[in-house]
Amino acid sequence: MSGGDFLVEKILISLQIHSLREDFANDPASTLKAVAAMGYRGVEFDFGIFTENAEFYHKVIKDAGLECVSLMAGHHLLDAENLSKVIDFCKILCCDTLVIGALDWPRLEKEPDFRYPMLEQIKTAVKTIRDAGLKTGFHNHAGDFTTRFDGVTLFEFLFDNMDDDFMLMMDTGNCMAGGGDPIAM
Repeated sequence: MSGGDFLVEKILISLQIHSLREDFANDPASTLKAVAAMGYRGVEFDFGIFTENAEFYHKVIKDAGLECVSLMAGHHLLDAENLSKVIDFCKILCCDTLVIGALDWPRLEKEPDFRYPMLEQIKTAVKTIRDAGLKTGFHNHAGDFTTRFDGVTLFEFLFDNMDDDFMLMMDTGNCMAGGGDPIAM
């Protein structure tokens, strides 16, 4: 077995369903079956895409022969009540990774010091997510590289203030769209 084959066995090649959100909204089952037919083995969902209960999506994921590798939730879902619902949804999908994304850039641009209470809310959410037995990290968007605080981007501020095991899901397109350099980051 070559090194490349070994890596393919270890890495679950997955697709972010956000890229097929219209198709998925119209017909989740057929969309996931088409994703599997393309050769993907896993999918990532944005919590905001769901219109049915978690059991429904668990079934269509399983029927398509896929795994849910991660579920993304925006900053607005990190309060205790919403986060509990997202964690429960994640567990029903048999997903072990809950990713934080979509920070409140408009507020941060108007109120730069909002980054501190936002950071504390993220740290509290991370603890809750980990206590629930899930891995967590951050999915960047373009605004995370355009908004600067004391000479650093919001992306850098966040990672400078998180534990080393807080995962990064680098969206290279979003990084470049925000003026960032994904290689340098």
